[in-house]
Amino acid sequence: MLKTLKSFDYHQELIESVINLKAGPLGANLLAPLFIFYILKDFAPMFLLIPWLVLQILIYIIRMIIAYKAVKVLYIADKNCINRYLKYYLYVVFANSFLLGLSSLFAIVYAGELQLFILVALTFALITGSISTLTPIFHSVFIFIVTNVSIFILALVFVGATYTYYLVALFLGFFLILSLPSGYKIHRSLVKGINQREEIEELNRSLEEKIQMRTHELFEKSKQLEELNKTLDQRVQDESKKLYQNEQLLIQKSRQAAMGEMIGNIAHQWRQPLNALGLVLQNMQFTYQMDELNDEYMDKSVDKGKKLITSMSKTIDDFRDFFKPNKQKEYFLIAQTIEDSIELISASYENSQIKIHTEFDKSIQMNGYPSEFSQVILNILSNAKDALVEYKKDKRHIYICNYEKNDKAIIEIRDNAGGIPKEVITKIFDPYFTTKEEGKGTGIGLYMTKTIVESNMNGKLSVINQNNGAKFTIVFPLKKKKKQTI
Repeated sequence: MLKTLKSFDYHQELIESVINLKAGPLGANLLAPLFIFYILKDFAPMFLLIPWLVLQILIYIIRMIIAYKAVKVLYIADKNCINRYLKYYLYVVFANSFLLGLSSLFAIVYAGELQLFILVALTFALITGSISTLTPIFHSVFIFIVTNVSIFILALVFVGATYTYYLVALFLGFFLILSLPSGYKIHRSLVKGINQREEIEELNRSLEEKIQMRTHELFEKSKQLEELNKTLDQRVQDESKKLYQNEQLLIQKSRQAAMGEMIGNIAHQWRQPLNALGLVLQNMQFTYQMDELNDEYMDKSVDKGKKLITSMSKTIDDFRDFFKPNKQKEYFLIAQTIEDSIELISASYENSQIKIHTEFDKSIQMNGYPSEFSQVILNILSNAKDALVEYKKDKRHIYICNYEKNDKAIIEIRDNAGGIPKEVITKIFDPYFTTKEEGKGTGIGLYMTKTIVESNMNGKLSVINQNNGAKFTIVFPLKKKKKQTI
């Protein structure tokens, strides 16, 4: 609040909204003084009331003249000229407020408590009105409220000097303390609104300029393309064929690498149920040797074995469904798909002493290919696992979260493996680039991951080093569809 009072720097729209007021000045400079004159005319001397009323009318006229001249130069004059008119306007507001406060002294000296309480109610009404009309220029509402109420309080305390007047003064003081912050909040919200609108307008102007420049560039390029089209068609076909063949080769290698990962993950997922199944068989053999094998024990052991085999079969089905390609886009829940992907590899990561922390908004869904999205998640997690196993001996952690921002779904995957060297971080999405030892990496996992995200699903994949680790960020545009919860 003090910073605003010291700066005296107001936007032209805020100044215009105050000096263009008609009802506010009419009420504060004419109607309110006429009402005060009416309720005090039978008590206060006319040689005081009449000059007081004439001064209020003159102040109103001066106020309208200043406002008229200020509006004419508001958008064409320099800042100093505008501020000069604004100061004149504030002087007039001060004079009006001072005279209104002076009327309280007339009521205390010459009238009774009834007239005084009427003036208190009128003061509340004027202050409330000033908060709603003068707050664009906080100096004006500050001057009006503080001057009026301060004179009223001083008159009550030093001239009235009764307990009733002290209570009224105390009440006015509380009202003063409460009203100024309220007016300041309104002022700040108005300033914030104007700033935001101007930022948007500036962005729009910048965008229009860029669009014009881009349109011109596209026009020039289209002319060049028209000239090259005659000889370029065959070259485009040849290059497209080569590109397609290279992509198919990369996809094949990526699938082979994923199959190898799958076999390893199946082995980890099967280890525990196989151990449990072995124990069931050993217990059956031991019970048979002890001559304690009966129908009930046999049925119980067989049921347990069947459950373990069903669980192992479900593991195979889960991996098979994961590698089944999606032919059409469909809506799917991001958090659920990530959780399903983590479930496939959980045993492998637990075996490597890697803890995966998740924080999900389970209501966010997107339109795309869930199988390919799962492959993206597993590729990034696989790289994080390799880095943690190689560079981190203990306390290995991976953090995954998702959230929605500006109509975009954002997934962040972060590890604490020490990060990616600065000299190679810009190359990790290049085909055949790898930081692993020869024979341990193909260099196509992250390349295919970026291709799936950006080419197949219209998203964006990026990576930075953060908090002693690498953070991969995936951004997808969201299409509006009623959210579900799971």
